[in-house]
Amino acid sequence: MKTIFDTLDLPEFRNRPAAFLGKRDLSVLNAWINGYVTACEEAGEEQRLETPNGLPISLLRDYIACAERYEDTGGIEDILLRAADGQEGTAWVKFITHLDDFEALRVQSVQTMRVTDALAEHAEEKRLVFTKNAEGKWEPYPYRGLVFRKAVLNGEICRITQERPDKAPERPFFAHGVTVMPQDEVDEQITAYFGEVNWETEHGADA
Repeated sequence: MKTIFDTLDLPEFRNRPAAFLGKRDLSVLNAWINGYVTACEEAGEEQRLETPNGLPISLLRDYIACAERYEDTGGIEDILLRAADGQEGTAWVKFITHLDDFEALRVQSVQTMRVTDALAEHAEEKRLVFTKNAEGKWEPYPYRGLVFRKAVLNGEICRITQERPDKAPERPFFAHGVTVMPQDEVDEQITAYFGEVNWETEHGADA
């Protein structure tokens, strides 16, 4: 079964994108990717959205943002055009480079950390994040019971999400919604919230 990456990897697509997109434009590319994703999801063919190593294209934007140290909420075109000083040709070359690097990624290990009562109390005392309760009043974010899942993609970056065992789906931990970050930044921010924590390896090199 052909995937979206089979098309993105075609020499014709990379060298003459206008033949596929109408013009070489990262905004048009982003719209094309979103349309492909929607069509596959509606057809129940999500496997066509994965790299050979099983990473979904939904992570590509966050991976590029991580690689370019971009911390805003813009799309792929915003990230790369800013990195290329507005030069569309340079931004396109950057996209292809990041795409190749993304396709080469594989999950090396998956680690989890459950927020115990003690860790939750530590975070609540820090008073870093608040949320509104049913009465509309602000209160410390309910950390108890959360499980953080860290998928290490290589020695430097990882995918970090949070989930509750009794609820779905998993969601980003950090407020800006990014899930792919440098591992040292993830560890630093987790420590800032909860103090010293213990990660349990589910599978991978350390399991």
